[in-house]
Amino acid sequence: MLGLAALVAVAGCASEGEPYAVPERVCGVEMKEEVVRALLPEGEELAESGKPLPAKFNYCTLVVDGEPELWITFGTVGKLYRPLEEYPRQFEDGDEIALGFAGYGGVDDDNARISAECGLPERPSLAGNVRVSPPGGGPGTAPRSDLERFVVDYMAGAKRELGCPS
Repeated sequence: MLGLAALVAVAGCASEGEPYAVPERVCGVEMKEEVVRALLPEGEELAESGKPLPAKFNYCTLVVDGEPELWITFGTVGKLYRPLEEYPRQFEDGDEIALGFAGYGGVDDDNARISAECGLPERPSLAGNVRVSPPGGGPGTAPRSDLERFVVDYMAGAKRELGCPS
């Protein structure tokens, strides 16, 4: 079904000097404009594609002027894991992320991943990964602190949206 997902222009408020609006909800989660904008380049049009907050596992992409700029994969997992240990090749130069909720996180130059406790019978734990363009890092990559802030805020918001008691 992913291939059939419609690319939809997102509605929100444009900031001074920015042609496109950043939506209040990104991939199913309410997000602060400054947190989202910090990871996106300037452009004329922002669109979102994919499936937000799926029951099992799926992805959502933010596209600026026809170019994918931010990928979010999200889903339910059976148990918590430590991203830096589970994906050592992906986080060769990674740092752990401090979370304000039960779980583990890791970040590197273009990728951040969190495994978080949810506590619902159908969703014992959640996993979320955020990747920014250009894949593999490079001069266009956002600072790690911006990527870390986005993934932590996104996971905290996803937990609220899904009604996770943990």
